[in-house]
Amino acid sequence: MIRTDDSFLYWLQEIRERPGLGLSEPSLSALVNFWSGYTFRQMIEEADFKDSTKTKFAAGINASNEESEPCEDHFMDGFHEFIHAYFGCEWTTKGWWELIIANSNSETNAFFKFYELFDEFLEQANGKYKEKIQLMRTIKKTIHEWNPLSSQPHISHQKYPKICKSIYDFIIISDNCTAEHLGLKIYELFTDAAGAEPFPKTLDDCEIIASEILDTKA
Repeated sequence: MIRTDDSFLYWLQEIRERPGLGLSEPSLSALVNFWSGYTFRQMIEEADFKDSTKTKFAAGINASNEESEPCEDHFMDGFHEFIHAYFGCEWTTKGWWELIIANSNSETNAFFKFYELFDEFLEQANGKYKEKIQLMRTIKKTIHEWNPLSSQPHISHQKYPKICKSIYDFIIISDNCTAEHLGLKIYELFTDAAGAEPFPKTLDDCEIIASEILDTKA
């Protein structure tokens, strides 16, 4: 199963490049609201709730007396403290997004300031997430340059982001992802996306693309 933080880290980078993908406008408040909604939905989808638990959860009641285990190595671990230190407000009770907005002249400025500070935080905090972001960018660049559905631009525009996300997820959850396995996955994803139209690439073509992606990852 894909961890919620890994999954949202991907979409966080997508929204950075294409704010309209999930937001009505580039706004930090809108991004935080989207984030909250996405996380809530993931909790509902991934958890094996009983009916009574779902009812209590929906009502905002803790259905268990046991303390929940924190998610280890979440990519935002320490970001709250980082932002407070950055603005010299270590003792305030404001959230990190509130501080960024308060120190920006607009919601749009705060949106881009968040990403600037987020990059700086990842640079200092945890190298493995930089590797994940690099993998995301490699997948997108490779797939868009390959552009196997160029004859169906309406499909490529709509489905390439989800295909790239599926490729990323497949690599992340695979213990030993080979070009053969990834190539088959790529072939299946694009064959499905092509619909009634025949997919113009072969399985060998897909394995070559898979090798390019994995070689960059290595």
